[in-house]
Amino acid sequence: MRILKALIVLFVVVAGVSFAWLNAQPVPFNYYVGHVETRLALLLVGFLVGGWVLGVLSMVRSVISLRRRLARADHELKLSRREVGNLRNLPLRDGD
Repeated sequence: MRILKALIVLFVVVAGVSFAWLNAQPVPFNYYVGHVETRLALLLVGFLVGGWVLGVLSMVRSVISLRRRLARADHELKLSRREVGNLRNLPLRDGD
């Protein structure tokens, strides 16, 4: 399985390097306040990284909320287990 993962990573790296090599010409990039000329591969990598960062930032709030809920559930589980343990240690009384 490791070999397969290594081969996939190697393929992606080789494909990325060859893409960057074949698209090394500068392209104009126009944005709202100006423009710049940069390489196409660099521009695409910049947008991919920017999209990844925005995706991670959009998930931060929900991840924090879920971690809090998990911590609260773990705490309640500990209390329930402690209570069950205490109930098991109580002596049984006969119904006189």
